[in-house]
Amino acid sequence: MSSWANYVLAFALPPNINLSENKIRERYFVKTMRRLTNTPSGNPRFKFVVVDRYGETKTIHTKPDAGWAYTITHGWENRMIEGYTHATSRNVILDYATISEQF
Repeated sequence: MSSWANYVLAFALPPNINLSENKIRERYFVKTMRRLTNTPSGNPRFKFVVVDRYGETKTIHTKPDAGWAYTITHGWENRMIEGYTHATSRNVILDYATISEQF
């Protein structure tokens, strides 16, 4: 199997991600991260300060009540992640992310 096929299989999307909603796939370097208060449902939320591929520093938040947020650890700090984001009027929301295997 080619390395491209391995890369695609390693970054499989969860079934609830809809790509038709103007989501952008991007790679970020996590400078700092902080756990926020839980949602009313009790699910974790996180805030990341990241650097994108253009060298711009951004603040992104995890999507509220996202089940994948349970996979986030503080080991993500100072690592590359890749994920799908979308912008709202207030924040940039991280819909799904994993640790990047490539730098």
